[in-house]
Amino acid sequence: MPLTKMIDLIAEVAAKRAAQGREPKENASDAVRNLWLAIWAKARRQQNHPPGAFLP
Repeated sequence: MPLTKMIDLIAEVAAKRAAQGREPKENASDAVRNLWLAIWAKARRQQNHPPGAFLP
């Protein structure tokens, strides 16, 4: 699933929650963006280190 489609789906679920009067758990778009940034950063660190190196 492309990232933009996933973000749209999460936004749609958040809009439905708001329409029902329920509180949103968090800003889902920001949570998805932060997750992808963390994955990208870890992948970049692994490219710069030899295999088996300790990565925090």
